[in-house]
Amino acid sequence: MAAAETPYSFNECKVHNGRIENFCEDGAVLLEIVNTSAKVIKAFEVVLILCDQNGDSPFEDGDSVVSYCEERLESGEIFKMALSLDEFVTGDYDGNLYLKNAYLQKVVFADGSSWKDFYGIYGTGDEIQ
Repeated sequence: MAAAETPYSFNECKVHNGRIENFCEDGAVLLEIVNTSAKVIKAFEVVLILCDQNGDSPFEDGDSVVSYCEERLESGEIFKMALSLDEFVTGDYDGNLYLKNAYLQKVVFADGSSWKDFYGIYGTGDEIQ
C-alpha cells in the first residue's frame, strides 16, 4: 500500500522547543492533519516518536507520545493541533527535541469503519525535519 492510500496527510508536523505562553513550558508538537479520504473522520490517535540530538529518548518511559482526539473532519478538511510535552519531558532535561516519526495509529470514520497503522509504517519519518 502506498502512502497516498492513507486516509490522512500532514501539512505540518514539527517540534516547538521551549515555552509557549499560556500553553506549555517544555515544548510542544505542532500538527496540521488533512483528511485525504472520501469518508468523514470522527476520531484519530496520533503517535509521535521523539528523541534528543543523540537519538536517545528524552522521556522516562519510552520514546513516544500518544494522543487520542475526537474531532470530526470532513473529506479534505484540515485540522490544526498542538500537543504539549510538559507531562512527558523529565524534570532535568533541557535540550532540544527532535521528531523521528509521526503517524496516525488509528483513524475512526463516522460510518463505523476504521483504518489502522499500529507500527508507523506510513509515518512521516525523517521527511518532516
